Amino acid sequence: ESFEYAKKVWHGAVEAGHMPLRRATTFMAYLALNQNMPHISLEVLATVKGQNYVSVRAIKCLALAKMKRFDDVVPIVRGILEQANPMNTKQTIPKDVIEILQKEFAENNDKDLKVDFDKVVGFLSNHGHIADQTLEDVLCTEIQIQLQDQGFFQQQGFNQQQNQGGYRPRNP
Repeated sequence: ESFEYAKKVWHGAVEAGHMPLRRATTFMAYLALNQNMPHISLEVLATVKGQNYVSVRAIKCLALAKMKRFDDVVPIVRGILEQANPMNTKQTIPKDVIEILQKEFAENNDKDLKVDFDKVVGFLSNHGHIADQTLEDVLCTEIQIQLQDQGFFQQQGFNQQQNQGGYRPRNP
């Protein structure tokens, strides 16, 4: 029921020329995945500009694995190691996503691909790239707003004490 509602809202927004925000997009893609519609999940995720976000990458891997496109999953997971990050934060993937992918790969007949996947997962694990959070935790995390240049205002002589007095009264 919630998926049908989300799909209706999604299509309405897109038809009106609005692209939903990443948070709404990942929720929609996750709902589609949970409704066993990985093709819709991938279609929705294709609209996201930043494909390297944890949530986008994780849902994409799960959708591709459900569609048995394992040869597309391995490069995405390997990309976590190769991702340059301007904020110098370590790229991660949720632990539950790795566990699901391992189960899916266990059913795969391509042994070379499974060996390659296992090597990448081992390296991710050894270097701290597997997060303890679940995918649902990642999706429901509160959005934190960070100012890129907090020191700029202090350098310009602004501080909170200057703003406490409010505006000076107007002279008639």
